[in-house]
Amino acid sequence: MEVQVIPLEKIALRAREAAELLSVSERTLWKWAKQGRIPCVKTSKERTATVLYPVEALKKFMRDMASNPENTGGVQG
Repeated sequence: MEVQVIPLEKIALRAREAAELLSVSERTLWKWAKQGRIPCVKTSKERTATVLYPVEALKKFMRDMASNPENTGGVQG
């Protein structure tokens, strides 16, 4: 019996990956998260906690940005 390997898709990205996906700097990504434009999840309450950005939220943000660039702080695709 052969075991089938199913590749897992990432459900969240680290800041560098998310910023690269959106073609913005990590600083811009952090600013948008702080403003509530993009949701993020901190892995702990520590100052050095990893911040993750849900892939579905990033996809939604890109769709919204493409359909209404005025709401993205001047960023246009």
